[in-house]
Amino acid sequence: MTLQQLPAVLSDDETTEYENQLLAAVSPEQAKGNVALIRELGWAEELYWKIRNRLIDKGLLEKGRGKGGSVRKLQPLVVAVEPTIAEEIAEEKILKIREIDLYPSILQTIKTSWVGDHDIETFTLESSGKKGSMETGGKWSRPDITLATYTTYPYVPGKHFDVITFEVKIGEGFDVTAVYEALAHRRAATKSWIFLHVTAAELVSFEKIIDDVQVEAKRHGIGMIVATDLDKYDSWDERLAAERYEPDPARLNEFISKLSTEFKEKLNRWFR
Repeated sequence: MTLQQLPAVLSDDETTEYENQLLAAVSPEQAKGNVALIRELGWAEELYWKIRNRLIDKGLLEKGRGKGGSVRKLQPLVVAVEPTIAEEIAEEKILKIREIDLYPSILQTIKTSWVGDHDIETFTLESSGKKGSMETGGKWSRPDITLATYTTYPYVPGKHFDVITFEVKIGEGFDVTAVYEALAHRRAATKSWIFLHVTAAELVSFEKIIDDVQVEAKRHGIGMIVATDLDKYDSWDERLAAERYEPDPARLNEFISKLSTEFKEKLNRWFR
């Protein structure tokens, strides 16, 4: 067998071809001797050592024991790279669900924590944002969540009734129009809130737009809550308290008429 000598200068293509030949001759399962490989490939030793050492440097071959030494092919390592904040945000956006999918968690935390924090004892609550094809009075007339409550005071006669609405938003696309949606709801409510859900990773990048929306919300008496974890009340940041207004009774009655039968029946029981 004529040994394949080492050319004076190897081109990149030639080097790659020799590397592929040597890699094809070894396996990850069992080391193979250097001398046996030189014979199998028909290479001069100088050529073999040059190519073998390049592959070791690249992490594709590993030296082994045995007379004359041996080599074994290495499997490529999969390196776990910690995601950057930008990558985490991008991934969270991919996984982010629709606003309507947030309602159950928000409703539950309102029931268990928010009403207690606001000294509300008697109330009824429902997601009112999706009523199928029901006619609800036009654009921005339907809040996402509606809470009704009544309170009695020791020295003030009568039952004092409130209808409180929540306009739910996720970070993407959030802007000052949320204020005008909440303001439209207040035509038939005593208090209206904007509820913004952003992830903890998103919050810093959204602070500027949150501040801008907050300025406009304050001007109109709209409340604002920013929450990073819907199920944990200690992540609900009440940026603004909603101011109370007295809506037109006819508008309020019309709005309630479009809510669920269960919601309306509970109100009827309160005021019988």
